Parts: sequence; C-alpha cells; structure tokens
Amino acid sequence: MKEVDLLVFGSGSLTHALVLALATRPRERLSLTLAARNEAALTELALLAGARAAALDGSLPVGILPCDYSDEALTRVFDSVKPRVVLVLASRQSPWSMSPRWRALVSAAGYGLTLPFQAVLAEAVIRAANERHSGAICLNGCYPDLTNSVLKDRGLRVEGGIGNIAIVAAVLKSLYPGNRVQLVAHHAHVSALIRGSWGGTPPPMVWLDGRAQDPSESAALATRVRLPADDALNQVTGAAAVPMLQALAGRGAPWRGHAPGVHGQIGGCPVRASPQGLHVELPTGLSLEEMHSANLECCRSDGLTVRDGLYSLTRDPDDVEREVGVCLPDALLRWRAASLNEQVDRLEAFRETLGPLQ
Repeated sequence: MKEVDLLVFGSGSLTHALVLALATRPRERLSLTLAARNEAALTELALLAGARAAALDGSLPVGILPCDYSDEALTRVFDSVKPRVVLVLASRQSPWSMSPRWRALVSAAGYGLTLPFQAVLAEAVIRAANERHSGAICLNGCYPDLTNSVLKDRGLRVEGGIGNIAIVAAVLKSLYPGNRVQLVAHHAHVSALIRGSWGGTPPPMVWLDGRAQDPSESAALATRVRLPADDALNQVTGAAAVPMLQALAGRGAPWRGHAPGVHGQIGGCPVRASPQGLHVELPTGLSLEEMHSANLECCRSDGLTVRDGLYSLTRDPDDVEREVGVCLPDALLRWRAASLNEQVDRLEAFRETLGPLQ
C-alpha cells in the first residue's frame, strides 16, 4: 500500500483547476493520486500537471486509479493507497451541466434541490475512507455548505470543504489588500455575487483586522463584484485550496483562512489548518451559535431549511410550477438524511423526465 499526501476523487473542471494550481508550486509539492471513472481524463490531467510543474523547474508526479464509486472499486482504491487527506470533487450533478428545463427548475426551486446528487458520491467515498483509513482527513468540495451536514447526519466524519466562502474571502482580500479578512459566508453569497444582487440574502458578516465591517459596506459588495457564471470560478477555488491542503497534509506551515462545511456545520467560517485538521477561529465577540444562525438563515436563499436531519424545500411548489411549468412531486419536497439513497433515486427518475443533460 502506497502512502500519499492527497487522494482526490473526480475528473471534472474543479479537479482540473486544483491539480494545475498544485502544479504551480512544484517545490512545495504534495504526493498526489487521482481517482475517477474517466481514466483517460485523469491520464491527460496528470500529463498536463507534470508538464506545468516542469515548466517551473519542478515536478508533480500524479498517480491515477480508476474508480466507479462502487463498494468494490472504493475498496480497491483504499487498498492501493493510504492517504493523509481525502478530497471528494465528484458528484451526480455539476452546477455547470444541466438540461434547459432542469436548469430552469433548479433556478426556480433553489440549488438546494440538487443536494441529494451532491451528497451521494461523497457519502460513499467518505464512508469507505472512515472505515479503511480512520486517520485520514476527509474533505468534500461538492456543495459542502449543506452536503457536509448530510454526511454528519449520516454518522460520517468530515473535516470540511473547499470553495464558496473561500471565493468570497479571496474577493475581499483583493479589495482590501494588507487587511486581515475574516468572514462568515455561505454558498448563497456566491450565487448572489454571480447574479449581482443579494435578492433577499443577508450579506456576509465581515471583519477587517478584527473590526466588524459596517453591514452597509458588506451589502455594497454585490454592486462592486460580479462573479463569472461558469466553471471559470473553479480557478479561484483551486488556488485558494492549495495552502489549506498543504497544511493539512503536513507539507506546509499551519494556515489561516476560510472553509465551508467545517465538521459538518452549515455554511462557512474562518479556520486554522494543521495536520491535526481544521479548527474554527471565530472573530472576537462572535459565538458559534451566532455563526450557525447566520448561515442557517442563508440556506433559505438556496431554497432549503434544515432541522434535525430533515431537509425541506422552502419555495412554494405552486409558485415554482407557475414560473417554469414543472410540478414538483410531494416526495421531493422534504427528505431525511437517513433516506439519502432513496431520495437520489426519486430525484434521478424525476430529472430524467425533464430531458437529457447537456
């Protein structure tokens, strides 16, 4: 069995962005293995990463393992490598690839409708990791603001995620250079900055050098920033994740920044990363309860409420039907974490009625 610093599941655009970001720091490199269904895509990405690192006079060897996310395939992967850090970047629903009718429905009902698709592969991978390599630090990058809550409700140990709040933090750092930025933010804030309007979403809570920013200044962010509405945003997510992953793997200094879904909590918060894991570091005067309440409120902007393992859509199905001409079955309106796999089957069958993915 080979020991590796980082084992990444997935071969899509976010994996691509992350691996090439790692290749830009070849002298601080991690040992890296990629696992996914698309072995050809992994082979190509490994070649690109090696060439990019070599262009910078370094190296980044990348191992690849085929994996279809079945129990048997996951067993083979975790029998082949012993990772320090496991990162899931594979889901049953890309935010960038949807049929027109399905995209319209997700827009009307809220991105929370896709949560079962985001959680099911992460659940399989992290359950296998928890069972086979209990010391591994497990991260999920697929809608971690809510997916990690599902994983926690299903009894799994998940350390956190990448993206979302880290994107907002990177934007703020670019706007306030030289200031120490801390914030509490949610996936819904990224969606709002893509739209260019909060649309009823409370703006993020922001601290600069330990001082709380006036809410009006935080609210003004939506008029100053317009994020791209495609997978170009993954370039920021990938770059922001690199120092955190290095710190977690013990290949870099302890790191302070931001992460979503920390220890299965909803939304994102400031953290410190070390080989022992992620540690929440809230601004002075902010309690965990206040952070949780703020992020929980933002779930409504994604069309969900969460309570005691019950995930419920908040948008009136009659309003959704009037907007997009699609009637949501009652079975999709609320579900429990314990019935994740059944909900995935129901949602998949319904999605297929709306046309093929593009």
